Amino acid sequence: MKIFLLEDELSQQIRVEKHIAEIAKELEIKLEVISTGKISEFENYIQHSDIHQLYFLDIHIQDNEYCGLEIAQKIREANPYAIIVFVTTKSEFATMTFKYKVSALDFVDKNLNDAAFKKHIKDSIEYTKATLIE
Repeated sequence: MKIFLLEDELSQQIRVEKHIAEIAKELEIKLEVISTGKISEFENYIQHSDIHQLYFLDIHIQDNEYCGLEIAQKIREANPYAIIVFVTTKSEFATMTFKYKVSALDFVDKNLNDAAFKKHIKDSIEYTKATLIE
């Protein structure tokens, strides 16, 4: 399974990657993580990604308050079966997903303690694994 991560804050990017690596070991599954904080790189990934993948997106990227929502729209256009999860401090934007029509699986609050944060990540991975067409 490929997991795409768009996070422009390096410490948060490392946090998500660390938890994904731990979860892969726990579940004994292969997870390929592609992460960046650069919007142009991420848009390139979207255009060349397979169907049925998992995307973790920050909402506020590089001084653009709605960037993650806009990227989610592009993902949804290119891949209607993608699983999208927002990792953000802006959980009040949950209702904005309806306006942007992106259908997010979850909102993971960056301020959660590590155990709760990891559980959200793991739940998203397990859900995606269960829905993959192999």
